[in-house]
Amino acid sequence: MADRYWVGGNGNWNDTAHWSATDGGGGGVSAPTSADTAYFTTNSGSNKACTINVDAACLGLNHAGTVNIGQGANILAVGSGGIAWSAGTFTGGSKALTCAGAFSLTGGTFTCPTSATTFTLSGDFTHSGGTFTHNSGEIVFDSDTEILGTSTPTFYKVTISGTLTGKNGTMNVANNWANNGTFTHNSGTVAFTSNTTISGSSTTEFNNVTVTGTLVAPAGTIQVEGDFANNGTFTHSSGTVEFTGTSTISGSAAPTFYNVTITGTLTGHATSFNIARNLVNNGTYTHNSGTVVFNGTTTISGSSVTSFYSVSVTGTLTAPAAMNVAGNWSNTGTFTAGTGTVTMNGSGAQAFNGNRVSTFYVLEINKSGGTATINNNAAGADVAASEVDINAGKLLVATGAALDVNGSVYIQTAASSNLELLGTGTLNVTGNITVDANPTTPLSPATGSTVTMDGSGDQTIGGASTAVCAFGILTIANTGDPAATAITIASRGASPDTTVVTLNVNDGRLLIDSDGDITVSGSLTVASGAVFTASTGTLSVGGAFTNNGTFNHGSGTVTFYSATTAAIAQNITFYNLICATAGKQLTITGGKTLTISNDLTLTGTSGSKLLLRSSDTTKFTLTCTKAVQLVTCVDVSYSQCSTYSIVNCGGTNSGNTDAAEALPHWIFRVNNQLKRFVGAAWQSEHLQVYEEDAWVIKPLKRRVSTEWVPVQQAP
Repeated sequence: MADRYWVGGNGNWNDTAHWSATDGGGGGVSAPTSADTAYFTTNSGSNKACTINVDAACLGLNHAGTVNIGQGANILAVGSGGIAWSAGTFTGGSKALTCAGAFSLTGGTFTCPTSATTFTLSGDFTHSGGTFTHNSGEIVFDSDTEILGTSTPTFYKVTISGTLTGKNGTMNVANNWANNGTFTHNSGTVAFTSNTTISGSSTTEFNNVTVTGTLVAPAGTIQVEGDFANNGTFTHSSGTVEFTGTSTISGSAAPTFYNVTITGTLTGHATSFNIARNLVNNGTYTHNSGTVVFNGTTTISGSSVTSFYSVSVTGTLTAPAAMNVAGNWSNTGTFTAGTGTVTMNGSGAQAFNGNRVSTFYVLEINKSGGTATINNNAAGADVAASEVDINAGKLLVATGAALDVNGSVYIQTAASSNLELLGTGTLNVTGNITVDANPTTPLSPATGSTVTMDGSGDQTIGGASTAVCAFGILTIANTGDPAATAITIASRGASPDTTVVTLNVNDGRLLIDSDGDITVSGSLTVASGAVFTASTGTLSVGGAFTNNGTFNHGSGTVTFYSATTAAIAQNITFYNLICATAGKQLTITGGKTLTISNDLTLTGTSGSKLLLRSSDTTKFTLTCTKAVQLVTCVDVSYSQCSTYSIVNCGGTNSGNTDAAEALPHWIFRVNNQLKRFVGAAWQSEHLQVYEEDAWVIKPLKRRVSTEWVPVQQAP
C-alpha cells in the first residue's frame, strides 16, 4: 500500500515517468494499483492532462491540482479510499467508474462517464463546491450511501441496489430512478427535472417530490411523506401514491393520480387534482378549497370521512359510507351512491352542476351559511336521492331544475333549515315531508314551483313544527289504491297548517288530518278517480274548485275568500260553505248541483253584492239540507233551489232563477222584512229581522194577560 503522486505534466496513466512516491518528487515509480492512493496536487503541473489509457485502479483518488484527467474508453476502479476532488477537471469516458469509498466534490469539475456506462458509488456522496455533471450517465448506489454537502447535485439515472439516504435538502434527477434497495428520504426533496421513470423492486418513500419535467410513476406504489409539487407532467402508470406523513399537493399543473392512499395528513391542491382510480382515506384530508376531479372509475373507502371542497365527476365515482362537500358538486359522468351519505356543509354558496343526474342515497344539507343550489343542468332530474335531510341552512331548487326523492324529506334541527323552490323548480317525493319543531320557515316556494307527492303507499306532510308549510303547486299523484292509502296533510297547530297556491289532486287520496286548516290561494282540482277528504277545520280557496273525482267534506268548512272570481265545477257536497267577500263572483257550472249539508253563508253588502252566476245559460242547483241559511246581499242569476227555499235578504234577482216557481225556490226580500218559517225542524213560528246587513232571529211572542211571553225561543 503506497502513495502515488502525478508529476511531469502531460502523460498517460500507466506511464511510470509521471508517478512519484512523493509530492513534487521525481518520477519512475510504478503506476497506482488497487492498493495505492493516487494524488494530483499543485505540484503535478498546471493545466496538464492525464489520460487513462488502460483499465486503471487505485485505492483512493485525491485531486487538488489543475491536471485534467480523461477516462477515455477504460475502466477506472477506485477503492475504499474514495474520491476527493477539490480542483481540476475529471472527464468520464465510455467505461465504468467505480468507487468503493466516499465521493467528495468541493471544487473543480467532475463529469461522470457517459450514458454507455455507470458510475458506481459505495460510500457517501458529498457535493459542497465545484461542478458535478452527470453526462447523461447512470449512478449506482450499491452499498450504504448518504447524499451530503451544501450544493444541490443533479443526477441523470439513479439506481439503488444498496441503501441510499437522500440529501437533507434538494437533489435533482434528470432521468430514471430504479430502486432495488432502500431509499431513506432524510426529510429532503427529490426534484425530477426532465424525463423520469420510477421503477425497481422496492417501494420508494420520498419526503418532498417536485416535478418540473415528466415523471412516470411505477405500476406499484410510491410513498410521499412530505409535499408533492407538480409543475410538469405526472404519469401515474396505474400505480398508487400513498401519502404517509404531512403532505400538500401543489404546483402549476394539476396532477392525475391513479390510486391515492392517505395514511397521514394530506392537504389537497388549492386549484384541482385528478384521481383516476381509487381513493383510500385512513388518515386526514384537508381540501384547501380545491377541486378533486374523479376522471376514471373510482371507489372512495377507508376508515376516515373525507371532507372535500368541490367534487367533479367526469368518470364513475362510487361513494363511501359518508363524505362531506364544502364547495360545488359537478357530475358529467356516473355517480353511484351505494348506501352512503353525502353532506353539503360549506359556509357559503354551493351548487349542484353537470349534465348527468346525481342520485344520492342520503343527501344532507348542514350549512352554517349560504345556500346549496340545484341548478337546471339539462337532465330529467338534476338531483335524486333516497332521503334528503336539511339539518341547517338552505337547499334551493333553481327554476327549471328538479329534485327527485325516492323516499322522504326531513327539514329539521336548526332554525335556518329551509327548502326553497324558485320559478318552475320541481320537487318529487315518494315518501314523507317532515318538519320538526325548530325551522322558522321550512318551505319557501315560488308560485310556479311544483311539489309532487307521487309514491305508492301512505305519505304524510307534517311533523312537530307549528310553522306553516307553504307550497306553490302541490300535486297529489299517488298510485296507491285510494281506499287503502292516503297522502295526509297533518294538523300541526298552525292556522293554517298549510298554504298552497295551486292544489291538484290527480291520483290517490288526499286527507286533511283532524281539524287541520289549509289555504289554497289559487285553484283546487280533484281529478277523475282521485279523492279529497277535508278535515273538520277550514279549507280556504281563493280560486276555482273543480271536482271531477270525489270530495269528502269531513264535516268541515270551505271558504271562498279572495276577491277573484271563483269557478265551482261539477257536483260537490259541502258541509259548511262560506263566501263573505263583497263584490266576489262565484261561477257554478251550469246544470250541476252544490249540496250544503250544514250551513250556507253567502254575504255581500248593499253597495257591493256577492255575485252568484252560472257558467252558461243553464241553471245550477243549490241544495240545502237545513231550512235556515244566512244569505244576504247576493246577486243571483240562472239558479234554482232544492229541498229548502233560500231567502236572500237585500239581494238581487238578475233573472233566470226559480223565484217565481213552486217551492222550494229563491226568495228575495228587502231590509227589515219579516219572514215566517215552517219546517220539519221547527215546531213553532219564529221571526227574523234583517238589521244592518245581518239577520237577527227573534222569538215570536203572544199576549198572556198583561205580559208578552215567547211562543218558542229560537234554536
